[in-house]
Amino acid sequence: MQSDNLRSANPRIVAAVLAGGLSRRMGTDKALLQDNQQRSQLQRTCSVVRPLIDNDVIRKMVVSRALNPAEQQLLGCEFIPDQVEQKGPLGAIYSLAKKLNNQCDYLLLLPVDLPFIQIENLSNLIDHGLRNQSACYYQGNFLPLFLPLSDRLIHYLEIQLNDAQGNLSVRRLLTELGSQVITYNEDEKFLTNANTPEQWHAIQKLLTEENKQNISL
Repeated sequence: MQSDNLRSANPRIVAAVLAGGLSRRMGTDKALLQDNQQRSQLQRTCSVVRPLIDNDVIRKMVVSRALNPAEQQLLGCEFIPDQVEQKGPLGAIYSLAKKLNNQCDYLLLLPVDLPFIQIENLSNLIDHGLRNQSACYYQGNFLPLFLPLSDRLIHYLEIQLNDAQGNLSVRRLLTELGSQVITYNEDEKFLTNANTPEQWHAIQKLLTEENKQNISL
C-alpha cells in the first residue's frame, strides 16, 4: 500500500511497460509468452501496475511497443513506439520522455520480463524516488527504474542517440543523473527475469508450485 506522503504530494507519474525488445535470446516475443494462468507477460505486467492507477499513485500507464491495435484495445492503454529504432532501453526512454514530457514529471519504467514483480516493489521504488527526488533502482538491476523527467535527461539522450559512437548504457545514464540505489534481500525473487527458453521453463515451474501452495492455503 502506498504511503501518505505519496497521496498528499500528488506527483505526476506515468508508468511505462517496456515491451518492445527484440527478444533475440528467447527466440520469440517475450511480451506474448503465456504463464500458467493463460496471461501474456504483457497482460500480467499491466495488471500489476493498474492498482497504482486505481489508488491515484500514478496518472496512467502506457506501453513502450510498436502499435498493435488489437493489443492496445485489449489492454486499454496507449502504445508509444520508439522514435529511434534498435537503440535498446535508451531509445525507448527517449521516445517516452519526448511523448510524455508535458503530461508528467516522473516515469516509472517496468520491463515486461519480470514475472514475479509485485505492486509493493513498485510502490517502494516510487516512494524512495520521491523522497530523494532522484532516479532510483534496485541494487544490481537498472530496471525497474523511477526516473524524473528533465531537460537534462532529454539532452543527454539526444546526444547519445544521435552519435554513431554514443553510449547506450543504462548504467552510464544513471551515473550521469546521480541516481540512488535501493538494497533488498537477495533471497527475494521479484527481480528474476526470463531471457532464454530455459529460464522461462524454470520460472514456469516456480509459478506452478506457487499456485499449488496458494490453493492448499
